[in-house]
Amino acid sequence: MDSKKRKTEYRSFLILALCAVMILLHAACGTDLFAAAPSGPSVVINEVVTSNGDSYKNDTIGSPDWIELKNVSSRAVSLLGYRITDNIQKAEKAYVLPDIRLEPGEFVVLLASKEHETDTLSYDGGDIFIGFSLKLSGEHLALEDANLQLVDEVTVPALLRDVSYARRSDGTFGFCAIPTPGAENTTEIYESLSDVPQELLGDVRPVAADPMKGIVISEISARNNTVVVCSGCEECDWIELHNITQEDISLEGFTLTDDPDDYDKPNLSGVLPANGYLLILCCSSGCSDADGHFCMRMGLSRYGDHLYLFDANGLLSFEVEIPETPKKDVTYALDDYGAYHFSTVATPGAANIIEDYIDIPKPTEEPEPVFAGLASPVIINEVLPSNEYSLADRDGDRNDWVELYNTTSSDISLNGWYLSDSNNFRKWAFPQNVAIPANGYLLIFLSGKESNESELHAPFSAGEGESITLFNSADYTYDQVKIEVSKSNISIGRDPDSNIVYYTEPTPLAPNGHARKEAESIGFFPYDSVFISEVCAIHKRGSDEDDWIEIYNGGTEAYNLSGCYLTDDYDEPDKLQLSNLSLNPGEYVTVSVSRYSDSFSVSPSGETIYLLDRDQKTILDSFETGIQRLGMSSGRIEHDPLIRRVFFTSPTKGAPNNSPYEQGYTSNPTFSETQLYHSGSFELKLSCLQQDAEIYYTTNGSEPTVKSTRYTGPIKISRNTAIRAVAVCGGLMNSEIVTYT
Repeated sequence: MDSKKRKTEYRSFLILALCAVMILLHAACGTDLFAAAPSGPSVVINEVVTSNGDSYKNDTIGSPDWIELKNVSSRAVSLLGYRITDNIQKAEKAYVLPDIRLEPGEFVVLLASKEHETDTLSYDGGDIFIGFSLKLSGEHLALEDANLQLVDEVTVPALLRDVSYARRSDGTFGFCAIPTPGAENTTEIYESLSDVPQELLGDVRPVAADPMKGIVISEISARNNTVVVCSGCEECDWIELHNITQEDISLEGFTLTDDPDDYDKPNLSGVLPANGYLLILCCSSGCSDADGHFCMRMGLSRYGDHLYLFDANGLLSFEVEIPETPKKDVTYALDDYGAYHFSTVATPGAANIIEDYIDIPKPTEEPEPVFAGLASPVIINEVLPSNEYSLADRDGDRNDWVELYNTTSSDISLNGWYLSDSNNFRKWAFPQNVAIPANGYLLIFLSGKESNESELHAPFSAGEGESITLFNSADYTYDQVKIEVSKSNISIGRDPDSNIVYYTEPTPLAPNGHARKEAESIGFFPYDSVFISEVCAIHKRGSDEDDWIEIYNGGTEAYNLSGCYLTDDYDEPDKLQLSNLSLNPGEYVTVSVSRYSDSFSVSPSGETIYLLDRDQKTILDSFETGIQRLGMSSGRIEHDPLIRRVFFTSPTKGAPNNSPYEQGYTSNPTFSETQLYHSGSFELKLSCLQQDAEIYYTTNGSEPTVKSTRYTGPIKISRNTAIRAVAVCGGLMNSEIVTYT
């Protein structure tokens, strides 16, 4: 199992486990974890820095970006089970917060680093790493509570280095040149970045307007054969940086890239000594670090490329355009006068030798490429920029991918065809002897790995805002798809009028499925196709009914589910295969899972159920069931895909989900006193996380209901008494009954 899959499953487990903790375990806790909060959210996103330099320091990783949360209520709040994410559509990406108690007005700073993630269950203090980074160009952050209910969300614009996006006392946001992590936002907050005085930015940022100079790209090998050897790669290209000054220069926060839009994705670190060199190997995924070299996942095209060096402020420090490399082991080298030459004497990590060089051939006049679009004989048929569940490569990794389609009735050789994600249309050439069959498909993974006879890999990824280009050098025509929006497992294509459309069901190497015109209309499930509409794991007392899963066809045509699969483990897709099953539009079917498979039943503590296509890979739908109680079910509102999940107090097996429902659970009542013995009388206080919750209790051992005594103030206890309490809140299911004597 690949690490990405393990991480996804671990996060899913945490979400379910912590929801169970919220409901079932807090009653046994001897401290006052929860208390009532004022109207509105108790906890808010208070301040964000997406380009941290000096505003916050961590002893382990230096200067990560950060998010600050604040308790704006008048009582203490526990963050156990809360989730922070920059992609609310992708539940697995959310970080589940540990049991942090925030007193009124108290703050917690969350450090944003995709290389580090704090274990939620074993957290015992210190800095908290949330497992994802923040984009300098802007982010949308969401904070959810343990019931998956949205607590707060903030759209963060593009920020400068050490400038925060800070909340004012009235709830609005602005730009702050002096961030205050872990403290009140008392420094001045400006309406726009242009309003921030330049001298103030200068005090905060070492570099405010001009890029860092002094480092050049001194030598490039785009056709390395024998000069530099990597034990894990074949023919590994390389790039050399040179510090031309007499002072050491820190590379922290610098970015070396072939895409000018990646200025905010630092990949360099360390210090480049005065007049020193840094050799960077452009390695594939099979790279071994046994050689002790510095490697970077970036392919260089022998047909020409463009390299950019950005400083820690995201400002362009140096760039070079590389012509087509004439032969192997010839490098593109910079002389002492600032001119480049093709050199037959490679000097990686040392001063360039320019006595023996090949003059750069004068470029021939080339025609301007012409956009052919869907009229091209080979087109870009589908792009998946965020592969969460779709097709995996030979190593089990789920990389981004591009699917091509041959629109003609003849096989087409792709010799002289190129794929690119930049203005350099010749960035990656298709290997020799690759052809796409007549009216057939061809898939290219965007991973940076080496291609082989059975699998193609290009040296770039598909990011939001980028364009994927297919270029035919024979007639200078190209096809292009722009990735305007990137959502988890949502692929992109075009309709017959060349308009961008989106698919909730990626179909690699197959015809595209049902398209949606607006990405914003894509919710948590495919409401206009087949989807899991309801699940039941615990039945009424005395019932011998099996667990069941209900599937609904929300489309306009019949859907044949014969040969499709239901499973609770994506890595074991064939647990239950459906047979002789076709659903008409608006029709329901319920599948008894435990009756047909001993290894597959629905867990009442919550799990993810997958509906898979016949290939056992394509996900038609997935559903997180949540924790279920006796005689209830969980599911969807058929025509509202923007609601992730609800709980039905009366299951509607095989029928429309129109019974009363709740969207989560009320937190358990908390007792101020939990000791068994007391030397004298005392006052017992009851509280609950939800501000609107009402607590009902009994003192005779009977089950409390809404007809029992309503808690309005401290209860005086002067003798042995069994107190049983339940919390009730509109829109949420009642809490568990908590008992103390």
